Parts: sequence; C-alpha cells; structure tokens
Amino acid sequence: MAEAFLECGVDASIVYPWSPKIIPWRDVCTAYGLHRRPQRKVLPGIYLNPAWRLQPFSNILLRIALALFAIKTGSKAVFLGRQPLEDPLATLLQLKARGFLPARIFVELHEARHYSPSADSYISGYVVVSEPLRLFLMDAGVESDKILVAQNAVDFSAYQQAHKLDRRMVRRQLGLPEHLSVICYTGQFYRGRNVETLVAAMKYMQPDVILVLVGGNAKGDMQRIQAHVDANQLSERVRMVGQQPAVKTMHFQLAADVLVIPYDSRLSTAAWCSPLKMWEYLASGRPIVAFPIPALRDIFRKSEVVWVQEETPVSLADALKEAMKWEPRPLHEIRERIGTWTWEERARRIAEFMEILQ
Repeated sequence: MAEAFLECGVDASIVYPWSPKIIPWRDVCTAYGLHRRPQRKVLPGIYLNPAWRLQPFSNILLRIALALFAIKTGSKAVFLGRQPLEDPLATLLQLKARGFLPARIFVELHEARHYSPSADSYISGYVVVSEPLRLFLMDAGVESDKILVAQNAVDFSAYQQAHKLDRRMVRRQLGLPEHLSVICYTGQFYRGRNVETLVAAMKYMQPDVILVLVGGNAKGDMQRIQAHVDANQLSERVRMVGQQPAVKTMHFQLAADVLVIPYDSRLSTAAWCSPLKMWEYLASGRPIVAFPIPALRDIFRKSEVVWVQEETPVSLADALKEAMKWEPRPLHEIRERIGTWTWEERARRIAEFMEILQ
C-alpha cells in the first residue's frame, strides 16, 4: 500500500521500531515485488533478552520515541494503522486523547475483534475490507460517513506482464514437470485454512496430478503440514516450496492448472475477510476451487469458481476434477474483471476518503 500511495502522489512513509531481527529494506522490496521504495522511519529501540524480564523498559522507550516522532509531524500528518489496541496506534490514540497530537488517525480494520469503541472519538475514519465489517461498525454506532469499504486488491500490471511469458518456460524455471497437472495453493498454513483437507484430497486424484503448496512462514505450521503429507504417504505428489517472493508466487499461480482456497467455514474471519489470493487468483485467469465461505461468495462469479459441496477430502477432490476440465480465461476478460481492483486505485480511494473527512 505504501508504494501504491506513492504512485498516487501521496507522500507516504512506513514507521516501525528498530529490532535486531529487522529485515533489510532491499529484501522487503524484493519480497513484495516493489518497483519504488517508500520512505521509512525506523524508531530507536533496544533489544533486551526476555529472560531478563526487562521488556517493559524496552516498550517504554519505544513509546517515548513514537510520541516524539508523532508530535513532531504536526497537524498535516495522517496516520494509518490496523490495530488500535496495540502499539503504535495505542500510543498515538493516547496522545490524541490528551490533546498532544493534532494529526488525524485512521484505522484499517480487517477483523471485528480489533475494534475498540473507547477509541472512536479519536479516530477520524475507518477503512474496512468488506461490507460485513462496515455493517458491524454501523451496528456499533460508527457513522456511515466515517467508513470506507476498500477490498484488498492486486498488482495487475505485474500479472499482465507475466501472462506474456511462455508457460512451459515458467514451469521449467520453477522445477515443475510439464507433463503433469498442477494444483496450487498460495498462502499461510494456519489452522482453519484447511490445508490438511487439501492434502488429503490428493489421495482421490489421478496419478498424473500434483499439489504445490507455496507459503507457510511459521515453522510449526510447516512441520504440521509436512507430517500430514508423510502420514498420508503423499510425499511424491505434494510439494512444499515454502515462502516465496511475490513475483515467484505469481509465477507458481500462472504455472498451475487449478488454484485452491480451501478455507474452513468455521474460520474466525470467514464472514468478513478479503483474502489477497482471491484477487491474485482472478488475475491469473486460472480455474478456482473454493469452499463457499461468505467473503468469497460475495466476490466470485459462477464462471470463475467450482464450489466444494462438503468440507471433506472426497468432495474437494470432486471439485478439483471438475475445475481441471475448465479452460483458463483470456487476458482481455481478466482485465475487464479486475477493473479498478488494483492497489493504486485502492490507495487513491483511501486518500480521497481521508481528504473528505478533514
């Protein structure tokens, strides 16, 4: 989003605390496929071994550094963050409540549990990623003109360029066999993402079909899924390639025959999430298989997705077999479908929304 704001002519910076585990800026830009590097402000901090039980001193230093930085920005600054109950927004809202911070604060809400009624009067506006979240805020008493619905989006220009690549060449570069059908999932492996069900569904697929899992940056999740693969004796048919840079993840999607979103209907965010992969999958033009959670049903059209009838490996395998009969959609149809759902257009809408509420 910071890069998208820059593309819209907004002077945007990313502010975060120093940490010994901080990722080098060039690696961040590579991981997210950024063409322009946003400015960043690294707040001073100290690292204290948790065993020393001195972590509160580190937190105090961070809050002081954040307060000094925020007050210095003046009234023209605008802060946008996601969780008002946690720093840095928590400190900014405390400053606002005490009259020390003239700058406006906006909250981008992805989950209802992050909403804090006590902070409402100090928040200039909310950006939410789905219509159900907007209705949730209105039911909580937030005025409708303080809420903007802005779904997540996609870097469609990158996908347009990738569509020009030879698919066989892409497969060779990724180490994927050309003669096999490829099912692909990109994302995290948290519980509730139903990756285990997807793996188990491979037992009911034809021998010439493989599953490629791209993502999963939590060691425990990776180990859990690998153990599930081993227990089902599917090591030859399921490939876990780990977390990949944005460009390579996009290539895996375009190299696939079918893309999957196997989210469990009991997922805590099923009613109001806006998965990034939803727009990425649409931009790839590949047939999609998904469980019919509300957030997906509101976006996908019948011609784009095969809905899984039951949350079982057998039912998922049936949907995958059906999707493999479909043809990829041509680029002109994809372009028309994506329309304005790009990061730059999303940033422009948010910037306009912030100016309206001055």
